[in-house]
Amino acid sequence: MKLLPRLSNKVLEFLKSPYKPLDNQVSIRVIPILAIFPFAGFIYLVFYMNKFGVGYESLYFNVNDCIAILYEKSVLFFLIAILLIGASLPLLSVIISFLLEDEKKEEFKNWQILIFVILCLGILVFTFYEFKVIPKRGAFWLSILLFLAILIYLFKSKIEGIVMGAVCFMLFCVLYAVTDAESRKKEKPKFDVVLKDDNKPLKILSETDSCRYFIRKTSDYIFIMDSCKNKVITYPTSDLKSASFTP
Repeated sequence: MKLLPRLSNKVLEFLKSPYKPLDNQVSIRVIPILAIFPFAGFIYLVFYMNKFGVGYESLYFNVNDCIAILYEKSVLFFLIAILLIGASLPLLSVIISFLLEDEKKEEFKNWQILIFVILCLGILVFTFYEFKVIPKRGAFWLSILLFLAILIYLFKSKIEGIVMGAVCFMLFCVLYAVTDAESRKKEKPKFDVVLKDDNKPLKILSETDSCRYFIRKTSDYIFIMDSCKNKVITYPTSDLKSASFTP
């Protein structure tokens, strides 16, 4: 019975203590973590294509696709970052103004740092909800893991925090890919796609097609879903002649 009061006292003591940044610097050892970005693109494509029954990793893998998908999705990441920063700035100014009211406060407390982190994560989760980037349950658990990663980075080890943050990013890519694929199945995008042929141009997809819709284009292949036959049909991009859209 004495364990709980003792634990609560330690927690309160920690929260009231001044925040002391870690001395350990982020060294060259974290450079290999940069390799996670192409791998994140690979993870996205594997889980995205798997929702259509396509084994991308064993049949269609191309490292250029893994890099290209990051550029394709960077617009969304940039928009989320802008919204997060824009929403955090007023919040940060309010916190700073509150802290400056008392001239004796010369340093941040641990509880102040944690509150700011929680509020920023709340903004991030709200952004995920608003844009429907990942499922609500996934956003909830991802925010918890990200909170733990930030705690580790701030109070235990910067290296370990960055590694756990990378794990969170990988999990986000999985959730994002699955959500993206489900959206594609509902939207069933269609436009005119024509391939080169020895005899005459071959139209593999049209806006009026009731069965087929576009899944994805990679460096080497175009993936078309035929829902009537329940099959995914692939065509080499080298044979692509034209693609037209109706605005």
